[in-house]
Amino acid sequence: MSGRVKRTNIDKLDKQKQAKIVNCKEDKNCDEVRNGVAGERGMRVQPIFPNRSDRDVWQGVDNAAAIVLDNNPLYSAGGGDFSSRVCIVAGVGGHHLVDGQVIDEITPLHDAAGVYVVQRGDPQLFFGDDANLAFPELAKIGDMAEVDDSLHKDSVKSHVTTLADTIQVVARNGGINLYAGGVGTTMSAGTANREFSGVNLIYGNKADYTYSDSPYSLQPLVKGHNLERTLQDIIQRQRDTHDLIFRIKMGLINLESMLATHTHIAPLVGPTTPSLEALITVGIRIPQHLYDTLSSITNYINSTLDEFNMSPISAGSITSAWNKTN
Repeated sequence: MSGRVKRTNIDKLDKQKQAKIVNCKEDKNCDEVRNGVAGERGMRVQPIFPNRSDRDVWQGVDNAAAIVLDNNPLYSAGGGDFSSRVCIVAGVGGHHLVDGQVIDEITPLHDAAGVYVVQRGDPQLFFGDDANLAFPELAKIGDMAEVDDSLHKDSVKSHVTTLADTIQVVARNGGINLYAGGVGTTMSAGTANREFSGVNLIYGNKADYTYSDSPYSLQPLVKGHNLERTLQDIIQRQRDTHDLIFRIKMGLINLESMLATHTHIAPLVGPTTPSLEALITVGIRIPQHLYDTLSSITNYINSTLDEFNMSPISAGSITSAWNKTN
């Protein structure tokens, strides 16, 4: 990653803190403004959370905070309920934050890193109009050429959204399981849990059509065992073809040899001699016959090796021993 990031940025501090830093440098005593642990000293960029009846804020000495928000006004303005929110943020406002900035609403897209738990909302629209997330469910009806907005069923779902430069899920003993669908009979809003979207891995925040040539086309993952069976069937058909070609080649050699050495009784002449042209042709074609026969045998052997190499007992197996999908 190119570029440099300042450890401290005096321009983000308020005027009073900036003045203290300037004075300490003149007095050659900067102990007061040096950052310490647990907020014991230092000039820190801090946001201001005004008191509000619809939220509780546990704020750190910098710009980290845990925030419990009352009902989302998008749903509760008309008296609706069951739309609470909880945010745990390290770096409220991220690098956009200015010291003393008043935080009325959380803007997740600007936060450095956070976990956002929402009782009712639209996961795809969570980050606002400037960063709508690609909707993964694509129209699959006939030859439709565009996504049907009516298929967007996430508008009133509870969701847990995480945002950071890098997100890691680490299991000390392995075994990371992602469950999608089939858990519980009702959704968070009380509607029946009947439609399962599956697991979508989306890069670049783009989700193109299933049968599109686009590199961002969402396509189903391959099942390893099914792929193995399909490839084994193809390899077996190749073997059968090699066997057929080998038998045809051997029959052709026998036929040419028989014709080259063929003699018969001609009227008034008696026995004839073999055809000189046929003998010469057979002699010329012997190397080609040998090459074709050896190639057929080699291809048969290679197909057997390919089958072994793709099997789970080989280090070059096409299936993973650790990663699985249904």
